[in-house]
Amino acid sequence: MNGLPPSLPLIAGADPQGLVMRRGTQDLRQGQLLAAAARLAAQLPERRWAINLCESRVEFLVSFLAALMRGQTTLLPSSAGAEAIAQLRHDYADSYRIGDRTADAEVLLSAIRLDDAPDAADLLNSIDPEHLGVLLFTSGSTGVPQPHGKRWRECLGMAHQLSQRIGLRGMNVLATVPPQHMFGFETTILSALHGGAVVEAARPFYPQDIRDALLALPEPRLLVSTPLHLRTLLESGASVAPLARILSATAPMPGALAADLESHFGCEVHEVFGCTEGGSLASRCTAQETDWSPYPGVRLESQAQGTRVSTEHLDAPFVLGDHVEMQANGGFRLLGRDADLVKVAGRRISLTAIGESLLAIPGVLDAAVLMPDGEALHTRPAALVVAPGLSVAQIRAQLAQQLDPIFVPRPLRRVEQLPRNALGKLPRAALLALLDGSA
Repeated sequence: MNGLPPSLPLIAGADPQGLVMRRGTQDLRQGQLLAAAARLAAQLPERRWAINLCESRVEFLVSFLAALMRGQTTLLPSSAGAEAIAQLRHDYADSYRIGDRTADAEVLLSAIRLDDAPDAADLLNSIDPEHLGVLLFTSGSTGVPQPHGKRWRECLGMAHQLSQRIGLRGMNVLATVPPQHMFGFETTILSALHGGAVVEAARPFYPQDIRDALLALPEPRLLVSTPLHLRTLLESGASVAPLARILSATAPMPGALAADLESHFGCEVHEVFGCTEGGSLASRCTAQETDWSPYPGVRLESQAQGTRVSTEHLDAPFVLGDHVEMQANGGFRLLGRDADLVKVAGRRISLTAIGESLLAIPGVLDAAVLMPDGEALHTRPAALVVAPGLSVAQIRAQLAQQLDPIFVPRPLRRVEQLPRNALGKLPRAALLALLDGSA
């Protein structure tokens, strides 16, 4: 059986007094959260699926544990938008919504009582390792969000792997990413349960809020974020409390941005490569490295349809759409996806390469490149660009200095902002609506 080694306890230390989360100045211990989850479990409705919409990581963790204790499966939507939730409720009819701020949730959490539970280890180890603990959904950036389920033991195996590779144990973690996404789920929920990290409950958004939250944390501090949030934090000029490390995922991190972040904040920036199907699979120190280093137990095999991935902590291998080139040292280089390649006038280029060229233009703050009709091999790419001080003609002229003019996107539209979700992802449907002016 894959997953955790037999000698590894389900909860590291299983110590009721072990500190796992903070809410501002309030220290929250394992026993308190488990006791709160046990009380909540007895109050949950008799349903199969629990849609967890909690924004605070404390309420999220308690709700997630309560659903596990009740034998339910937690659904983590890729978007908290009304349409996405309505679709989820339609697809999973025997579901209910649990939240801490959503007024229309069937179970609305307000003040959670936090008493100690001396039987903390028993509460958690009583959960069936084979139970389908969570169903996560892809972001929809390439189409309709797809579900991927994880058994409870697979969840803990993912946490163990990430902690071993990144070194989360003993870290005080602040994250700008929501717990509903695989990256946030691993680094702030599973790492608190099993990775030995202490996680701040809040999810700050604005640079000043991030600065204040970091200042309130003791050392060593780990900031978990995205390239979009990190770029905004850097451009704000904000100085922050000393960081041990920055962890980034959900979108590609430009090497120049990683170098600027390291220079400004005085710590290494580690980029994580992962997916909803398998969680975190590899990492690199982007300012110094081009290649990715797979985590222990992760095996990648290039094939015609993409890359076959197998891991020690997941039951079955899966296929990623990304193509990789394996290196002699065991690392790999990302080559992109088939859908990322476009063919114009008989010549090929990747959409990623065009996007990187756009972002390299001074004054371009954000950009997205896509194929309007999805026929990547036969039509010309389009682009949406955030560049307040530049005209479309100026952008095209500068882009033509970096690329063959046949690859300059048409249409190329300037917009005030891109329709990024809370993770910095760009759902394809939202991009197409913005491109045709219907957004």
